[in-house]
Amino acid sequence: MALNPSIGSKNVAPTARDGTLMPPRKGGVPVDLWECAVKSIYVGNLPADATEDQLQALFSEHGAVKRVVIVKDRFTGESRGFGFVDMDNDSEAMTAVQAVNGKDLNGRALKVNEARPQAAKPQGGRGGGRPRGGRGPRGDAGE
Repeated sequence: MALNPSIGSKNVAPTARDGTLMPPRKGGVPVDLWECAVKSIYVGNLPADATEDQLQALFSEHGAVKRVVIVKDRFTGESRGFGFVDMDNDSEAMTAVQAVNGKDLNGRALKVNEARPQAAKPQGGRGGGRPRGGRGPRGDAGE
């Protein structure tokens, strides 16, 4: 069995098991796919009555809008006060960010910037909280 010389070495291009060169990667995504990826824009401080159509109109002044989503509470269906706009072109997206940031929508100044990748959520477990079991805060039987 041959060892892969690229493991642990930054000067050698990574190779697949069959010996062919792998494309360069950025954050786990091949660079060629990364470069053509959609630019996602975060839009915060949205008023409760803002609609996706309003955001579409606001951002389409600066380029082609691929998708608009206002994040809603899963139980009440009400807006959580932020959303995302996806645009195909990086330069149009950056122009839109600069133009729309601070702009008034239904009486509120929008906070607009490039969306950051979603943080990884911890795996497994039930999370924090207080310990379960026992007889009470001091461990006594209520004597």
